[in-house]
Amino acid sequence: FFQAEDVIRDLGVTGVQTCALPIYTKTNTYRLYGPKPIDSKSSLQYNVSSLVFDKDNRIWMMALCNDGLAIFDTTTKTFSYKRADPKNIHSLPNNAVSRVSCDKQGVIWVCCQNESLCKYEKDKDQFYRYTRDPFVPNSLNAQSVSCIFEDNVGNYWIGSHGNGLYFLNKQKN
Repeated sequence: FFQAEDVIRDLGVTGVQTCALPIYTKTNTYRLYGPKPIDSKSSLQYNVSSLVFDKDNRIWMMALCNDGLAIFDTTTKTFSYKRADPKNIHSLPNNAVSRVSCDKQGVIWVCCQNESLCKYEKDKDQFYRYTRDPFVPNSLNAQSVSCIFEDNVGNYWIGSHGNGLYFLNKQKN
């Protein structure tokens, strides 16, 4: 369908103000992809403020309205969703996603407000949560994670709201 470099003009770091995803092609044309208006489960009914491509050329997006994650499959041109499920500890802890990122290995990282950080385990289709644990020294003590950055040696730097910067050593994960 398209390559990542062909794509998105209006979906920069700040996102879009629309209910559809404009996908540009090499011929400088575009199609709008979005949820059906009656799809109450759709994150794209609101403003997209963070998105990333994964290694399968899917676009992971979060919405400003605390509605979890929407994933656009560029092959099938369909949306799927990841949301919090209180009965499942391997779902998102809540739907208040503040940032989605993809590291050099293709791992999706999700920063959640009031619940810290999640790593998506693709092979299991589940999330692993990095949260505050009073019994584990140096555990992530942030109530709300705002961003994650992978440095040139593969370690992670995690920014928080109110608790500063954290370092996650890749070797000691």
